Amino acid sequence: MPAHPADGVGPAGPAPSARHVPGLAQDLRGMVRFHAVEQDADAILRRRVAELLGAATSTRGSSDADAAVAIHVGRLCPRCGSAAHGRPWARVADLATSIGVSLSRSGPHLATAVRADGPIGVDIEEIRAVTSRWDEALVAHPSELGLATTALEQARMWTRKEAVLKALGTGLAVAMVQVDLLEHQVVDVPAPQGFVAAVALDGPRRLGGGGPDVGSVG
Repeated sequence: MPAHPADGVGPAGPAPSARHVPGLAQDLRGMVRFHAVEQDADAILRRRVAELLGAATSTRGSSDADAAVAIHVGRLCPRCGSAAHGRPWARVADLATSIGVSLSRSGPHLATAVRADGPIGVDIEEIRAVTSRWDEALVAHPSELGLATTALEQARMWTRKEAVLKALGTGLAVAMVQVDLLEHQVVDVPAPQGFVAAVALDGPRRLGGGGPDVGSVG
């Protein structure tokens, strides 16, 4: 299937208080892909998980088709327990590997993120849509007040926070103002024109000898 024409284009770069860690940023951005919003999100997730686990499934003698059949995806709402909506999940039959998956839709675009060994969160937003509902008092952590003054900066802050909350598994049940982006592993992703996107891992940024010191990476 041909790549979505929006792949790899659009604004991307540092924003206020960003820490630039090229290696990590490249790894995280590689976990995200864009698709047309009308495509089957579950089918895309199954295909992406199969690609991610290709080496593991091949060692078991499984074909790509067999691997796709063994992959199950769904939704689970942390609030009401419904399987009709909520956080997406993926499981692979007879494989202990933990797979993190995330989805986001905005306008004609669908963003997917897939990661082995841990949760992940992705968000895509139209810049002008964020501007129309922007309220710094509802979005910015006290340490971030005054950092997002342009429409692009505001949209980037918004998408980073949604990506973090998805990675943590809370969604907007936790207020954006409670999220200090410098405490999380989150990067901007090149997005279609007029949109911004971000991807985040669960957990706080790594400090000291635990790996790169990562905050909000442009």
